[in-house]
Amino acid sequence: DGTIPFSRGLPISTFCISVLRGNEPLVAVIHDPFMNRTWSAVKGNGAVLSGGGGVYLLKTSTHAELYRSNVSLIWWAKADYNLSLVAEKLMDETVLWGNYLSVAIMGGLIASGEYDASVFPGRRSLETPTMQLIVEEAGGRATDIHGNALVYGPKGETDGHIISNGLIHDRLVEIVHLCRP
Repeated sequence: DGTIPFSRGLPISTFCISVLRGNEPLVAVIHDPFMNRTWSAVKGNGAVLSGGGGVYLLKTSTHAELYRSNVSLIWWAKADYNLSLVAEKLMDETVLWGNYLSVAIMGGLIASGEYDASVFPGRRSLETPTMQLIVEEAGGRATDIHGNALVYGPKGETDGHIISNGLIHDRLVEIVHLCRP
């Protein structure tokens, strides 16, 4: 994940993989080769970060309001939702947001408590099940962009995602819906 940053020499690309049974992710791994760290989870066993000489149990942030939360917005001109409008509404609530063009690394950063949420309107995010399991096992929440349970089609298609620490999740769903096409 992160081919655009990789092609520009930006060190935010990752490798990720997950194993699903139906719509349920069972095992997930995100590896950041630039920082030599690996986030992983097995369903029901929590999420861990390996790197820097140790293994650390993960817990999402306790940031309970949008004010000064860190949110990743990844969108493009023909996305189903106008996340430019979402960005404007988030700025009104003094949210710190960015578009890093690497979806999977946000899953690790949310699970580590370094970031609070990721909003992705795409229909084909192969990184979503990996992010979902790692963040949920760290105490967060993952839904499609409408706030419904994630459902994965036969080729990995979903109806976007909102993945968060869980505490700001409902407010993000509300804001995204205010900006529906």
